[in-house]
Amino acid sequence: SNVHFRLPFSAHTHQTFFNPDTVDYTLAEFYANLGLRDLTRDELRRLAMNVVTRIKLRGSPFYSLQDFIDSGILEDAINDPSVGINTGFTTNNRNSLTYLTQQDMLSLLAPVLFARSDTFLIRAYGDVVNPLRPNRIIGRAWCEAIVQRIPDYVDPNLNEPHDVPTGNINERLGRRYVITAFRWLSREDI
Repeated sequence: SNVHFRLPFSAHTHQTFFNPDTVDYTLAEFYANLGLRDLTRDELRRLAMNVVTRIKLRGSPFYSLQDFIDSGILEDAINDPSVGINTGFTTNNRNSLTYLTQQDMLSLLAPVLFARSDTFLIRAYGDVVNPLRPNRIIGRAWCEAIVQRIPDYVDPNLNEPHDVPTGNINERLGRRYVITAFRWLSREDI
């Protein structure tokens, strides 16, 4: 299971202060008052699958973390009845400390959520064929480049890095790539 505390500073009290001999409510009710939510592996799996499905249906990547958050994909996945995360909650008790929200998920993801920065290693090969003897290769070359995608768009005059792309070139080609390293390779490097 995955325990989530809406009020993490109160997490220790469920062991320190709860005494079933002196209180007239259950441990589950005590946890609910603390804002503790215990999700099962099956609930987490259904939630994750629902988020992935929604991202695939979107059909395009998110342009920024703000775009991801504003899309409401997490909120919609959490509230999907087929996932069952907030089943039993109504609009009257959405303020309950155990009602899971997108904000709860984002507070858990914040330390590990970051914008993607892709780096690729690309190797290329080329040869030269003797024009008089087409089956005879007279030269070969190999090279290697490390290429990194950066936040700037291909045409930075059209859009800032945090904007959704506009204009044909930025919509088609997206972000810029820069070569961060390049070297020629020998046969032994291959």
